This record gives sequence, structure tokens and C-alpha cells, in this order.
Amino acid sequence: MACHFSIGWRGRQLLALGIAALLLFIGSAWLPETRLQDCSAFWPCMSLYNTAVDGSLNPEAGSPVSSVGSSQPIPQCPDQRFQMSRVVREFTDAVTEDQDVLLEHYLSGWEELVKFMEALGSVLGFISQDVTGKIGVVRELALGGSDRASGDAYRTLRSMIRMELARGIVNFRVKTASGCRTVLVLNRALKWLELFLEKLGRDKRRSPSELCREAYLQALARHHSWLMQRAAELAFLAVPERPEFLHIVCARDEQGVARVLGSALPAIGRVYNLTRDTLAEHNMLNLP
Repeated sequence: MACHFSIGWRGRQLLALGIAALLLFIGSAWLPETRLQDCSAFWPCMSLYNTAVDGSLNPEAGSPVSSVGSSQPIPQCPDQRFQMSRVVREFTDAVTEDQDVLLEHYLSGWEELVKFMEALGSVLGFISQDVTGKIGVVRELALGGSDRASGDAYRTLRSMIRMELARGIVNFRVKTASGCRTVLVLNRALKWLELFLEKLGRDKRRSPSELCREAYLQALARHHSWLMQRAAELAFLAVPERPEFLHIVCARDEQGVARVLGSALPAIGRVYNLTRDTLAEHNMLNLP
């Protein structure tokens, strides 16, 4: 007699977490000489393989202005750590009148997005930990130690680029622990989240896990090893269903989602575009 069973979202989450953790462990065992903080990709890996990017989207190109919804005030959720309104505020304040990026606001906006990833569940915990670590790298550089001039140079993206180039901190052939490289990696990940949110706003039929995976393949997968790609795809299986996403962004219905994303996506896209274009001006989009 056949035995039939099914597992719910919680079961899929635990299964995906277990398999992804196993793959991450295997990957680190295969690459013992590679330290996590030395990896050029957003998650620990070696960029040995490339994944084809959907021809309809070039992730290195600028972000289009979103048409998901109109810019309106975002409702507050007093009982939640994550507030999309803070993301909008920080990324909006990050862009200066002379088209520079204030790094403190850029990093603060990222810290709010870390809360968003944490709200999606522990499945994205290993991603948010890496983001938090990279935010800390730039903040430590900004402290400047005894070199006050060096710390002041990390106020904006352009001033950081000028200083690190002048001091030889950035190397175009050899990997170095530079603020420019760290911001580049963060900005690649920002594109992934931007695409994920945009897809959630446009496609109500497919599951968030499928949309998250698709955004990853378009924006980040080509920077990761084959093993890391498989681990990430398995982890995305445990992304919550759409009703939970509505709760996270404090939206009661689909109109509420459109209102939230209509404010958030332009702010995220603008700071992503400016950061990417500024790095491109100095040929820094492919730092080792």
C-alpha cells in the first residue's frame, strides 16, 4: 500500500536549510585555503563558474524607474523591527545634490534591508551575516584609526575612491581589502534584492521563493561557484509564501504592496544606479 505525505512551508524550510548547510560545509571543505573574508563574491566562494543571465535583463545595467506603484507614504508597523520606510529614508538621504553617495546613509539603508532578510526567516541568515560583516568593514575603515584624514575620506563614495586610488589600496590585478571592493560587493547584492522586490510587485502568481531564485540567477549567481549556486537555490525554497511577505512589509492587500514598493523601488534603484555608475567611472565593476 502506497504511503503519501506532504510537507508544509515549515517542513520545506527545515529541509532547505539542512541541505544548504551541508552544501556550504562541503564547499568550505573543498576550498580549505580560501578564507571567507578573502572571497571576492558576496557569499563565500570562488568565482569559477558563470551562470547565463536572462537576456531580457542585464544586471550590470542601470535600474529602470519602477512603475509598480506611485510614491506614497509607507505605513508603519509598530510591532516589527523591519520598516520599509526606513529603507526609503536612508537610501533617499544617501544621494547628494552633486550626485555622490553618503556612505553612512548607504550602510544604514543596508542595515534595514538586513532586517528584511531576517524577517524572511533563518534561511537567509547566512546572507545577512555576510552583509553585516561587510558593513562593518567599511565602518572600520571610516573610523580611520589614528589617521583622521583617512577616516574623513570615507564620508562619500567619490572621496573614498579618490583616497584609496591615491594610496594604492585598490589594486586592479590583486585582491585587496578595500572599501571600494566591499561597496562593489554590497551593491551587487543590492541589485538582487531590488530585482526580488520588483518581481514580487509585478508577479502575483508565482511563489516568492521562485522569484527570489530568479532574481539571484540574474544578479548574483555568475559571481559564485557552481556549489554555492546550488546551495543558494536550495535555501530559497524556504522563502515564505506571499501572505507572509505582505505582513513583513505591512501591507493589508495587493494595493498596499504596490504602494510600499512604489516608494521603495525608486529609492533603491537610484542609489544602486549612482553607486554602480560611480564605480564604473573608475573601471571598478570587475575588481578581483
